[in-house]
Amino acid sequence: MSRLRLVLVVKGTFTLVVLALPLLFMPLEGIQLIGFPEYDEPASFFIRLLGATLVPLATFQLWTAIDVGHRKGGIFATLVECVMTLLVLWHFVWYGGMATWPIRGKLVAIGFGMLQAGFAAAILVTGWEALLGRGESRSPDAA
Repeated sequence: MSRLRLVLVVKGTFTLVVLALPLLFMPLEGIQLIGFPEYDEPASFFIRLLGATLVPLATFQLWTAIDVGHRKGGIFATLVECVMTLLVLWHFVWYGGMATWPIRGKLVAIGFGMLQAGFAAAILVTGWEALLGRGESRSPDAA
């Protein structure tokens, strides 16, 4: 398995298991245990909706690791996800959106941002040739 495929599998699995499924099914008390503030019912709707939108994204990331024909799109989608997540976290951190959050929640959010930056860097380092359209015409095992 190539390093690019490994990064895509790890990122897709992380997104599905650590983000999407807990956002969909974890009770709101569980979200508060990791240090995020208490949410009301309308906010919980958007938390569940975020989990529901992450499921197809994670599925596409995992499929991209298998199917060479969709590799370029999967790399691009993964980079966009990482960059947009970093922009949202940057906005919350620097413009006071986390001012009322417990310290544990701030550390979890900042750690998640650092992890997303690591995934973006790993995707760029391992997938820049595929993103530019070079070298991905071979079989999936050779990629």
